[in-house]
Amino acid sequence: KLMVDTMDSLPSEASYSVVRFSTDATLELPHTSSSLETIDALNDLAYSGGKTNHADAISVCQESLMQSSISTSGGTGRKKLIVLLTDGDPAEPQPKPRLTAQTAAWEAEAEG
Repeated sequence: KLMVDTMDSLPSEASYSVVRFSTDATLELPHTSSSLETIDALNDLAYSGGKTNHADAISVCQESLMQSSISTSGGTGRKKLIVLLTDGDPAEPQPKPRLTAQTAAWEAEAEG
């Protein structure tokens, strides 16, 4: 909640999505500019067990960002960011989530 409140107070437009992950990742909340909806979605998340699958989480986040209407060029200059909150090391299938995240960042930067 504090992170969303802090981001919401920045002097720029913000929008959020929420992706829940364990063994698989699911888009729980598509892009919204409502911090209240985002906080509600975060509060509704419940631990369901499973493995820590960073790769699938990052993949769902990438898809969500690519499908969003946020423009990184042509005026707004908004940045697309992924914030990954996890309880530990990845259990499957990708043993190196940092490399996956770096690759995603490089691909997004190359696309503009």
